Amino acid sequence: LQQPDAHDGKQLKGALTFNDCAKSHTITITNDERSWEKYYAYILPSIVEQSFRISPLRGHLAPRGGASNACDASKPYSDSAHVTIEFIGDDHDNIVGEEVLLVVGTEAEIW
Repeated sequence: LQQPDAHDGKQLKGALTFNDCAKSHTITITNDERSWEKYYAYILPSIVEQSFRISPLRGHLAPRGGASNACDASKPYSDSAHVTIEFIGDDHDNIVGEEVLLVVGTEAEIW
């Protein structure tokens, strides 16, 4: 994995707004690779991470298109996952109006 400051120029995929009516959001990530990939999720800047809860923080994605499960054909492995970010802070966290990044990527992806 590269350091977060080495990701200059990477385009943002979207924006999430947190308020009293929307304290959590769920995004879907998808594996574009033809191999099994570990993924990781974290908050930048790290100084505000205590104000958010991410679930799951890491996981595995099946190859692009998914994969069959030899042990249970009714439960194939998915090439996508849902990641939830929840604001658990309060107004005293001094982050109201600040921009915070949710970074989710795989080991194979150039972040």
